[in-house]
Amino acid sequence: MNKYIVPSLLIAGDTIYLSNNLLRITQPFVETDSKLKILYDTLNGVNVRMVQNQKFNGKSALTEKKAELDNRRDRGFVCLRDIIHGISVGLIPENAEKALSLYRVLEALGTVSYKFGYKQQTSVLTSLFDEFDKTERQTQLTDLGILPYYDALKAAQAAFTEVDQQKLEETTDKAAAREPVSVIMNDMVPALTNLVGYMELNAQFEAATYAEAFDEMVTVINEVNATARARQTSKESDTVEEIEN
Repeated sequence: MNKYIVPSLLIAGDTIYLSNNLLRITQPFVETDSKLKILYDTLNGVNVRMVQNQKFNGKSALTEKKAELDNRRDRGFVCLRDIIHGISVGLIPENAEKALSLYRVLEALGTVSYKFGYKQQTSVLTSLFDEFDKTERQTQLTDLGILPYYDALKAAQAAFTEVDQQKLEETTDKAAAREPVSVIMNDMVPALTNLVGYMELNAQFEAATYAEAFDEMVTVINEVNATARARQTSKESDTVEEIEN
């Protein structure tokens, strides 16, 4: 019996593609072949587990939402910073003095903190809020007419924090529920191999019924193996190039 399935070549995506196609090809026979049905059901069950695993690894909708809200708080920070700086260099001495006092707080924390990573930026804004929420600072912001801009920044940060927490909880839940790919592969490879082997034997002894379906299975397997070998060769070439450089 030929060795059609080569485990060392396969990644999760390959096995899903293989499973879906082999299940499709053999599905017409399961109602009349009880032994094949057992192998079919086994592969189908493992395939469902692998598909679910890949969904867990997929991009979360919250990732994009978090990036949008981060951009929003960036704009809020830059707006507040620039208004305060503009007043601090203005020609109204009383207002300039108040604004300069506020701007020095921003300078101490970092006037380009919106370029920091998510966690560091949140830390900076938390420190900023601790300072600007003080009665004296609130009075200065109110006198300068920029309290609404400050409140808008706080609201933007609150929205970001909420989604950030949701994403953290989602990631934790996924990690707890996700079955390791290696474990699924240990079940997937035998399930694929057994189904192909059974169809190969049937194609030999009952060619009129099974040969065409088996040939289609081999075509799909060869396609996947060719793609996998090309991918492996490409990775090896990249590795050699990195070493030489």
